[in-house]
Amino acid sequence: MPSNVALPKAIRDSLQKIEPSGSADESIARLLLRSARQQLAKYDALQSHFEAKYRVPFAAFKKRLLSRKEHDFALEQDLFDWDMAVTAAKDIKEEIRKLSSLVK
Repeated sequence: MPSNVALPKAIRDSLQKIEPSGSADESIARLLLRSARQQLAKYDALQSHFEAKYRVPFAAFKKRLLSRKEHDFALEQDLFDWDMAVTAAKDIKEEIRKLSSLVK
């Protein structure tokens, strides 16, 4: 993706008001960083919810559920949601690391 993409004046003006910075690239990186941190907080909260609900870490819950012979839709849905939260949090942490290196 090219750096310094041309932005319409209305967007540049809003960007300068909402996230004033030395450059549009840095302002956009700051906005993305803020958004990524909010998403991480959401996924961390979801993981905490499941850890409190089942009183085990994700790996133990997954192992226990996968070893069961009978299927329980609600438990499988929680496994799916919890797994998604773990995976998304990991990915977002990597994005936060990258974005953090772009802002001053």
